[in-house]
Amino acid sequence: MMNHLTKSRYIKGLQCPKYLWLDFHDPGKATPPSDSKKSQFQQGTDVGILGREYFPGGVLVTGFGNHKCQEKTANLLTQGVECLFEATFKWEGIIVKCDVLRKTDNLTWELFEIKSSTKVKDEHIEDLAIQWYVVQMNGIHLKKAYVMHINNQDCFYPDLSNLFTQVDVTSQVQNIVSQLPQRLQTFYTWLSQPTELEQPIGEHCTQPYTCNFKEYCWHEVPEVSIFQISRLDKKKKAALIAKKTFHIEHLSPDFIGTLSTNQQMFIHRYLQRETHVNYAEIKNLLSQLIYPLYFFDFEAGNPAIPRFNGVRPYQRIPFQFSCHILTADGELTHCEYLHTDREDPRPPLIQALVHNISNAGSVIVYNQGYEKSVLQELATFMPEFASHLHSIVSRLWDQMAIFQNYYQHPDFLGSISLKKVLPVLVPNLSYKELAINQGDMAKNRWETAINSGDLVIQAQTWEELREYCHQDTLAMVEIHHYLTGLINSNR
Repeated sequence: MMNHLTKSRYIKGLQCPKYLWLDFHDPGKATPPSDSKKSQFQQGTDVGILGREYFPGGVLVTGFGNHKCQEKTANLLTQGVECLFEATFKWEGIIVKCDVLRKTDNLTWELFEIKSSTKVKDEHIEDLAIQWYVVQMNGIHLKKAYVMHINNQDCFYPDLSNLFTQVDVTSQVQNIVSQLPQRLQTFYTWLSQPTELEQPIGEHCTQPYTCNFKEYCWHEVPEVSIFQISRLDKKKKAALIAKKTFHIEHLSPDFIGTLSTNQQMFIHRYLQRETHVNYAEIKNLLSQLIYPLYFFDFEAGNPAIPRFNGVRPYQRIPFQFSCHILTADGELTHCEYLHTDREDPRPPLIQALVHNISNAGSVIVYNQGYEKSVLQELATFMPEFASHLHSIVSRLWDQMAIFQNYYQHPDFLGSISLKKVLPVLVPNLSYKELAINQGDMAKNRWETAINSGDLVIQAQTWEELREYCHQDTLAMVEIHHYLTGLINSNR
């Protein structure tokens, strides 16, 4: 058993005892990683590989299996190599691999953990602490520990010399190292249990990472549950979880009486299947629209490692838009742009954008903050089009605001996302049949296709991306028709 406690399992044990137990004893109950999670893993790998370039002369430890990597590490150290990547050590059954292990002088070494995040997180400190513990027990004297994270403030492509910010976390790591023997003993006690550990569900199921077994552990939680009650007190929530009271239908009148007015209203509307519509406010918002109406949506990527001039890490780079145009007499047309090569997509996208969206008419979006910030960044990037782009920003009209404030339906399941609202109001339209049906999936598939060079994969991906983005703006058109019909019928 002790031969299987890796640093990744150590982090899982910190998050939840049951997570550690299941990962060791019953991994088949885990949900396979989504495409989005796979892309996150790949991005972390890519960042780690690039981070090695900041350590000239470093040697990568390679080998089939942990045992071979341990032997290779020992051999390289014996040869006097002073900087190793993926150095592998074992102590009392705990196996760790170090992103970077570098010698500082004749006697001491330092550890570096390379992360794709933009700040130091608690789990990074824990990661380094288990490494420090095992490496030191192998007779290597460590002096410093650092987290290298992405600098998304003042690093701009093509100059990636300051892509990483290096933070000394030695004192925090050492504080944890002193607690590790007792903590590890607790982990071994958990792992020695013959039956699955009992552990209530809660916020720890998604913090700091979404647990691979969340779907398994949450199987008793309905689609609409106590977790949709906004701002529910933590102690009250914990008490309900302990009793496995997840259904809103099972809440007692006495408990509901302790909640706020808004919380009680949410529960009442859900239980009574009430739809709340503020006709006057919806009519007021719709009256602000000026034809022609442009129903508009971006798709954008935000890679950790930028590759276009002037772009910083994690900056959003739009690669696609869809726009349905509705005139006052009811004529509906569609225009779009999809970038299909590895060049910077922004110049041709901007030109297509200003060509198709005129200086007059409301631009309808769903979640205005996103489109607004992307348009403002595009205006900064190409100032010759700034006036037109700022004009579009000034004419943005957020359809989501209606569902945020003036239209609530129990079948929205406590959400106001387009994917939840659409099938309730427009049952004949759905994202379920689309090959790409989420924004994260769209950007990941686009990135994969751009980098693949496979013409068949690319052709299929372009078609699927066009279908998805087209659906987003058509959805807004159909919701607009529904809302205008609703108001007209209420006169």
